[in-house]
Amino acid sequence: MEHVRAPIQILQIALGLVIMWPSLSIAKNDRQQQAEAYLARAHELSDIRCAACPPFRLKTRVQFYRRDQTTSTVEIGSYVLVWQSKLRWREELNFPNTHSVRWGLEGKLWREDSFEYPPLRVVQLEDLVSFPVRLLPLDGVMLNILPKKSTKGGSLPCVEKQIHRTSIGAQCFDSVSGALTQEAGSYGDYEYADLLTAGAKSFPRNLRALEEGKVAVQIDVEEIRTGTLLEDALFIPSGKAVSEPVCDGGARIELAKLIRMDRPSYPAAARAAGVQGIVGGFGVVGPDGKLHGLEIVHSLSPEVDAAALAAWRQWEYRPTFCQGLPTLVPTHLETTFSLK
Repeated sequence: MEHVRAPIQILQIALGLVIMWPSLSIAKNDRQQQAEAYLARAHELSDIRCAACPPFRLKTRVQFYRRDQTTSTVEIGSYVLVWQSKLRWREELNFPNTHSVRWGLEGKLWREDSFEYPPLRVVQLEDLVSFPVRLLPLDGVMLNILPKKSTKGGSLPCVEKQIHRTSIGAQCFDSVSGALTQEAGSYGDYEYADLLTAGAKSFPRNLRALEEGKVAVQIDVEEIRTGTLLEDALFIPSGKAVSEPVCDGGARIELAKLIRMDRPSYPAAARAAGVQGIVGGFGVVGPDGKLHGLEIVHSLSPEVDAAALAAWRQWEYRPTFCQGLPTLVPTHLETTFSLK
């Protein structure tokens, strides 16, 4: 009867899997719900721009670090956000050579910039101060609980976000307060520390963007003053301000699509020296479908970096449209140089 045993065992295993499948599904749903709970708790804790939140003034000191192959410099400036409501707010960034103001007024957005396309440091700063938005659920994004991350302060629970099983970043949370502490994204690693009280909410005193372990942007909150009456004149756009479509909430958005991608030439000297790997970059897709404000984020060598930049300048996109109008969109770029 030995020849009968194998089919019976297969049947038993199959029946076992049928019995186990609901529990596996429940476990998966439990993990998804746990991940959603981490995000919801952190958002509720830190969303100082909520509809029911009091007006506030956020004042910070900002440091931009700029590096190339041989030098490193730091620029010191400030970022101030005054918030009356979702329909009335103003933010201003001031550096010696960089100035930017945004006004939100009655559902319309206005801006006045010293630059045509936002540089990487400005985009990283905007990412840092607007982190509660990334704690909201998004359609089509799956959540996955990662093994706890060990740090000097203990173990952090972390949630990974995936689209079509491809990771688009991860967020880690303080195990006691539930606050967001670390984040991995397209423009570097972000860190948040030392919570300040802001009305019924909390906000990190220190926010940092890191590139390959080195600080790129450092934000130190000097003041969060809540419940103060703000002058109406603060929210009136200047005569130089230009309007742009609002691309959040239920706005009609058509995302950019790459339609031409030129491969870079491999510099002969770099090939001979065995230089290979990924060049990471940053650029802004403009209304013309071209990349602007290109910067190297991860360098291989000056020759290879130059080849990647030359190729990126030839790329073409169908630009992002918001409410039927083309709009600027920062993007992360990668090009691989392989000797194989």
